[in-house]
Amino acid sequence: MWSHRGRADFSDDDGVAVWIGGRGNRRAERALGAAAVVEQELLAQIVLPLSQEVLDDLAAATVGVEPVAERLRAAVRVYAHRHAVQRREALVLNTDVAALDEPWRSRVLALRRRHERAIRDLIVEGVEAGVFAVDHPALASFGILEMCVAIARWFSPDGPLSPAETADAHATFALRMVGFRQS
Repeated sequence: MWSHRGRADFSDDDGVAVWIGGRGNRRAERALGAAAVVEQELLAQIVLPLSQEVLDDLAAATVGVEPVAERLRAAVRVYAHRHAVQRREALVLNTDVAALDEPWRSRVLALRRRHERAIRDLIVEGVEAGVFAVDHPALASFGILEMCVAIARWFSPDGPLSPAETADAHATFALRMVGFRQS
C-alpha cells in the first residue's frame, strides 16, 4: 500500500477528488484527509515496533559476547537473519519511512540512528583493540547495514541457502569489510 507510491497523496491533481465526488466536495475531501491520517497511524503502528525490535534483537544477540569481533558477528547475523525471515516487514520498514509524517518519522529515524551507532561503536572498539583495520567506521557500518537490508529484496526461502546460512555469510562479509585480523 505505502511502497506503491511512497505515501497516500490524495490531491486534486491526482483526480481522486474528482473521481469520488468532484472538486470542492468538502465531504469527499474530509474523507480523504481522514484516510490519510489513519494510514499514517497504521504505518506508524507497524514501523515503530519493528524499529524497536531491531534494537532489542541487537542487544539480546550481543549481551555478554566477547571478543568484539564475535559481538559484531552476532549483531550482523541477527540483523541479516531478520531480513531473510521477515522480508515483507523489512521492506515496509526500509522503504516506507519516508511516507511517515512527523513526529513518527523522527521517532523511527532516531531508532535507526541508535542501531547504526551501535554497529559503528562495535567497529570503533575493534579498531581501537587492533583487531579491525578500517579507516572509516561510519562508512563501514552503513555498508554492513545496507548489505543486510538488501537481503529482503532478493532472498528466497526456496533458494540454495537457508536464512541461517545467509545470515552467517553476511556476518563473515561484515568482518571482512572491517578488516578483521585474528590474533
